[in-house]
Amino acid sequence: MQLDIFADSRDVMLRNDVLDALHQRDAVSARQALKRLAGEFPDDDTLAGLATLIDVLDSDVATPFAGHPALAAACGRLNDEVEPAARRLLGDAPGRAWVASCWRTVAQQAAALPFRADVSDLHAAPLWLRAGDWDEARRAVERIGSWRRIPAPLTWMAEVRHRADGLESALPLLTELAWLSPGRLADLFRRLADASIDTLRRKFDANFEGAGQTADLAWFPAWVLIEKPGLAPLLRDAQPSRQTAPERATRLLLQILGLERQGNQHELVDRRKALRELHAGLYAAYMRTPDTACLKLMTLPTAHRWTFPARFRRGASGRKSARPIQRLKEVVPEIRRSPEGSLLSRPMASCLCSGSFHPHSSGLTVRSVHPAQP
Repeated sequence: MQLDIFADSRDVMLRNDVLDALHQRDAVSARQALKRLAGEFPDDDTLAGLATLIDVLDSDVATPFAGHPALAAACGRLNDEVEPAARRLLGDAPGRAWVASCWRTVAQQAAALPFRADVSDLHAAPLWLRAGDWDEARRAVERIGSWRRIPAPLTWMAEVRHRADGLESALPLLTELAWLSPGRLADLFRRLADASIDTLRRKFDANFEGAGQTADLAWFPAWVLIEKPGLAPLLRDAQPSRQTAPERATRLLLQILGLERQGNQHELVDRRKALRELHAGLYAAYMRTPDTACLKLMTLPTAHRWTFPARFRRGASGRKSARPIQRLKEVVPEIRRSPEGSLLSRPMASCLCSGSFHPHSSGLTVRSVHPAQP
């Protein structure tokens, strides 16, 4: 039997009438179209979902929520009923975009509700995030006192920074969140779906010597400094938190990276020892860094600019002259003033005493030197 394309497509046409009205957010036209569809095709499997979406458009958007329970009910309905129906009937991406407007409405209704730690996710800020309005989400978080010390609003602001300004802007807050709430950081990583973060996270999970649990993410910022030391300037902007072991390790590594550039061997040894005591596995990972493994065994300082070589010249005085002793006495204070822990002062003093220093060459090859006459 040949099908009548017009007769057999009648349900599609009526269904599309409802969907077109929904896309335009025209509740009156959508309900009229739904009535026609239900009258002719009472068994159509889209009727319940279409009715759910129309009911959302019909809801009272002008009345603020009376309390957190009302907000919880509205969020539950959007999550459990409205968004699944929208994605199924409108398509995944169009459905998400359609529901974003619903989250905006709920955020406006929740604007007056204060932040409560016992129901921390029932606040306007995460609703603005669901709506894709980063500026409103930022303002909602900033109205929360001490938001940077509370896991939930810190998470929201880190997401705002990432989505609005990029990963570099968000790194200090992500660092603080790792120390404060590794679990929330793991959830945020999944939502952000950032390729750079995901690559580092996979490598961290594979190589970090921890318990293999989400709590290990508290050490993620410290590990990142070993893997990507170029990020140190960004992580330095992270504000002090609760001074946990992972935070102290991060601070130590920031100091170590700076001391490596300065060549302060004495303090560098102390910081490395402290890092090893905090987390032996993290210390081992730091020492295995291929680019600097050898230098970490004996870090050379920044070259010290000596002034006394200008006062020395070969053959400038005889063996019975008192001038060499005077010049050597002038050298001693300069050696003592050289950077504490410097590896250069010891060989320099040794070379002077043994008579092997050449002031005009990089090698220690000349057999004798004599102070220059004034």
